Amino acid sequence: MTLPEGRKPLSDDWFVSIAESYSRDIKNMQNSREFPDNTCPASRHAQMIAESLHKDGEYAMLQDDPEHCAGSIASVVKSLYQARSFLKSLGYNWRVLDNGDVEWYTEQDADDDGWYPGRAGRDNMSNPGDRDYED
Repeated sequence: MTLPEGRKPLSDDWFVSIAESYSRDIKNMQNSREFPDNTCPASRHAQMIAESLHKDGEYAMLQDDPEHCAGSIASVVKSLYQARSFLKSLGYNWRVLDNGDVEWYTEQDADDDGWYPGRAGRDNMSNPGDRDYED
């Protein structure tokens, strides 16, 4: 099989790297949870869906009550969009790195290309306004 110009064949371990990425996302989600401060019923339900799908490949409620599952996921995504918009209104911006992590920075501290090399972490995202980006 000939690949189109510029395309590289998948490496032998592409599936392993994808699976590790999903496992990292689940672990990071679990580590970011600070009940009850940053959770709601919908986010806890979405977390249960993600963990079950990752571990077992299924979640019974997806078949039994898909509207409820869809409502929980939609509520969490809506909250994510609202939080990002709110942080943007405060002068913060974000980007997704090649490894899938999210990087937050203040627009005033961005370089000429619009990127700030700071990284969001659990210790500075619960109240990003307290973050000292000068250090």
